[in-house]
Amino acid sequence: MSFVEMLNEGRLKSGDIDLFIEKWHNSKSKMSLREYLGFTEKEWQVFGSGSSEKAFEMALKRLNR
Repeated sequence: MSFVEMLNEGRLKSGDIDLFIEKWHNSKSKMSLREYLGFTEKEWQVFGSGSSEKAFEMALKRLNR
């Protein structure tokens, strides 16, 4: 389950992303970090621009349509 999906279910808080990223670094996953976190390309661009809360908002809106 991706970070975004777990965030949507209330199992994680946005501040838990660093732990999730660390988990990716320590894994042997062939997924990109973007895929592992569950972001679309657009959400990833927003996240990368320093607007993490906006990226989370976009992702949660997408999941709850």
